[in-house]
Amino acid sequence: MSWLGSFLRYQFPAVAWGAVIFAASSVPSTKIPSLLLESYDKLIHGGIFFILGILVYRAIRPLGASSTEPLHFNVGRMIVSVGIVILYGATDEVHQAWVPGRSVDILDLTADAVGGLLAALVLYILARWRGRTASA
Repeated sequence: MSWLGSFLRYQFPAVAWGAVIFAASSVPSTKIPSLLLESYDKLIHGGIFFILGILVYRAIRPLGASSTEPLHFNVGRMIVSVGIVILYGATDEVHQAWVPGRSVDILDLTADAVGGLLAALVLYILARWRGRTASA
């Protein structure tokens, strides 16, 4: 697989989802239905960052992995991907400080982190279920 093909398959989905998160975070609060924010804000944060966690883990392919070999679960990749998700969540909160009507919220960041951690847990459970866990 070419470099471009590999990028489009593995890294681009994570980059694109990060761009979607950035765009959504750029919407002023007056443009978002208040019922949505009041009722489901933390669940939405967790779900969005759960997806980011899956995509970031998938994007961090082990060095030397061929495109045909299955991608085994790797603890190192999991730690890095959760770290990236949490860091992106933190930068997203800082970004919102400049968006009209939005603010920095530590509980939003917590929900982002929980989403990333849940993604890692689900990936780990799936790998164990399939019997494909590799050592870190």
